[in-house]
Amino acid sequence: MFVIKGKFIDGITYSFRRTSNRLSKNADYLDDWESKPMPSEVVSPSVMKMFFFQGSVLTVGMLLLLGYFYQM
Repeated sequence: MFVIKGKFIDGITYSFRRTSNRLSKNADYLDDWESKPMPSEVVSPSVMKMFFFQGSVLTVGMLLLLGYFYQM
């Protein structure tokens, strides 16, 4: 999610859309590939907070279980 939000994939997505538009034999004039939102525009900050919270809870839980396992 950090890679998508950091706009790393936007350039790759743009070039794939442009290439597929030029190579397609059935030109769809209603499909405006330039106006479609990029992946970094689709991801909202609330989704990022949710993934960060879930990752934090899972990390703490796994560390507690790892500590319990090595106490045996």
